[in-house]
Amino acid sequence: MRRVQFIELHEQPWFPSPLRHEITDTLQFGLNLLKAYAPIAPLLRSALDSTQSRSIVDMCSGAGGPWLTLSRKLHPDAQVFDILFTDKYPNLRAFQNVRAASENHIAFCPDSVEAMKVLLSCRGSERCLRRFIIFRQKRLAPFSKMPSTPAKALA
Repeated sequence: MRRVQFIELHEQPWFPSPLRHEITDTLQFGLNLLKAYAPIAPLLRSALDSTQSRSIVDMCSGAGGPWLTLSRKLHPDAQVFDILFTDKYPNLRAFQNVRAASENHIAFCPDSVEAMKVLLSCRGSERCLRRFIIFRQKRLAPFSKMPSTPAKALA
């Protein structure tokens, strides 16, 4: 089957910010309701353990994604991971709510961060659980040539 490339209207620069945030809030509600990311907790924990990483940079975070629930599943033994949200159009209200609910264990970058331009020198394991599937395959070519090292795992 041939790949079909759709666009996300709320990711366009001309899209109204308040409506964009309503959309990401709604997507967040659906993710939480369906527990869509629950099955990856053991896999993610294993990947983080194998890379000896305690840092996660979530690019394209929307309204926070699965991290509030996942972070609690990742450190039941009180081992805390540093989680940082970034987004091209950050939903600051949602990020602040997640940070407060996590007792400040989850942080966010308030500035716009373009995932395709993030320097590969970031600390920790960069995880973009939801969004790499939306990029055109040609734009992902540089990532396929990245050297694989324990300190830099890209999923």
